[in-house]
Amino acid sequence: MIRYFDAHSDTLSRILRLRASGEHADFKDSELLNNNLNNLIAGGVKCQSFAIFVPPYYDQEDQWNFALKQVNLFKTEILSHPEIVHITDLKRIDEIPDDKIGALLTLEGCTAIARDLWKLELLISEGVKILSLVWNEENSCADGIMSARGAGVSDFGKEVINLCNKNNVIMDVSHISVNGFYDVVKLADKVIASHSNAKVICHHPRNLDDNQIKALIEKGGIIHNVFTPPFVAEYEGERFYGTASIDDVIKHVKHIISLGGINNLAIGTDFDGIENYVTGLENSSKMQNYLTALQDEFGDQIAQNIAINNFMKLA
Repeated sequence: MIRYFDAHSDTLSRILRLRASGEHADFKDSELLNNNLNNLIAGGVKCQSFAIFVPPYYDQEDQWNFALKQVNLFKTEILSHPEIVHITDLKRIDEIPDDKIGALLTLEGCTAIARDLWKLELLISEGVKILSLVWNEENSCADGIMSARGAGVSDFGKEVINLCNKNNVIMDVSHISVNGFYDVVKLADKVIASHSNAKVICHHPRNLDDNQIKALIEKGGIIHNVFTPPFVAEYEGERFYGTASIDDVIKHVKHIISLGGINNLAIGTDFDGIENYVTGLENSSKMQNYLTALQDEFGDQIAQNIAINNFMKLA
């Protein structure tokens, strides 16, 4: 079994939203979760990222409260399981024993912090090690990829990047506008796209064009291929047509390798943030299906590099 690192999931926010709707959602075994503990163990995860994500429909005060609720959920429920090890230093991922799973806190979008750097400092002190400035819309840091304006990083966003650089926090360019993408690549010490694919293979706005991919490769950044079907297979306008397969995901891997990115590929499933699935990758218990496909296509070493080794170069 190949153990892997997953750079992105929305398990924390999904648990809270399910509970708010009256559903029972226990991290250990809820079938409503792609990333319940049992699935993660079965799939062979070595370290799972848990994003703090606040949907845009919350007002400002509720955004911060919902972010803090996710931090509390992470501390009191995710970390309460004896199988889980809290990762606050990325170098420690290599030290995780075979019978343990690392849990890494990340922040998807800085809308919840408004213009208060102390809020970000608090989240970093809780263990946030990967951070994106925006989700799809604009905020005080930058514009998202779905923002009509498409502006780059603001002065406050630059302060956020500086704070992250000082604290060895990796900047994430998934979701940001094209102009913002290039600003982050220029300003940040370490950069990843935590859950994005190649736009030339699937022309979804959330995917990266070849120039962006090449910029990340030149920077030494990592592109974490995502399993969200509309980012994987045919996409037109606002609609997704057909189904997505593991072979479709592999097409993105092959294209990024063709651009020189063989050492810049990794995994960002987006589990618990998606409602339809790549066939054979319906939850984290199925991850060996993907890793075996990588082995069959590229060999053991490249599969191992994509699974975890490439990301660890940023530790």
